[in-house]
Amino acid sequence: MRVVGVGVSIAVLLCSVGCTVVAGGAEPPPEVTGEPGKTISIGAPGQKKPGERVILDGQEFSAPPGLEFPDGSKVSKASFDVDEQTVTLSAPKSSEVLKHFDKRLPRTGFAVAESAGTPNERTFDGKGWSGSITATSADETVVKFWQYRPDPISASALKLVNVPFFLKFPGGTKAASLSDPKTGANLRFASPSPPEVLRYYRDAADGPFWDIVKDTTTGGTTTTLVFTDDDGWTVTITTTATTATLATRAP
Repeated sequence: MRVVGVGVSIAVLLCSVGCTVVAGGAEPPPEVTGEPGKTISIGAPGQKKPGERVILDGQEFSAPPGLEFPDGSKVSKASFDVDEQTVTLSAPKSSEVLKHFDKRLPRTGFAVAESAGTPNERTFDGKGWSGSITATSADETVVKFWQYRPDPISASALKLVNVPFFLKFPGGTKAASLSDPKTGANLRFASPSPPEVLRYYRDAADGPFWDIVKDTTTGGTTTTLVFTDDDGWTVTITTTATTATLATRAP
């Protein structure tokens, strides 16, 4: 990527009864009551995020919605990036962790399976996420999870011609409206959601074919992302809380 000129959501706390968690420097959350190991949602209802914000043994990360860790979980190490999250548990024992996920994952909407030839490993899928749970020889358990994103689709799949050569569209794209004059195409997304569209094109523009010339948010809701290629094409992504549009401008 060559940058030319770049001009309370739902929180889910996983903890044992009696713990106090302060997230992001904000005021302490309401008192957590109920059975240990349950997930408790606090914050404004109706807001959506790619995953759920989780605090587990002092580690904060985004996890598949509804994923529940065992009571008494202790994190020995953790690594988080855009593509994959990894949490290594030193407690409970690996056998207990596997039994927990074997029981809980199907109940919370995930399909779980034992890996072929590897009885100490499980894989799971659901809610747009995939993951694995692996018991190690050191009696630790490595839990990995990542969001599933369908492969991008080409402009030809949408019957668009007047777009840059390297421009792709998020997997699952459906157009609410589109036009394709020689001066450049215009598309309003029916799907994916505006946050997904913006995330996809931010990732795409951070590649070898594009120069980002603008990425700004105004009024707290309207984001404009503009990037260009070496042939002189300009692509503008505009998103609000409810809409996402793409416009290309020919050289």
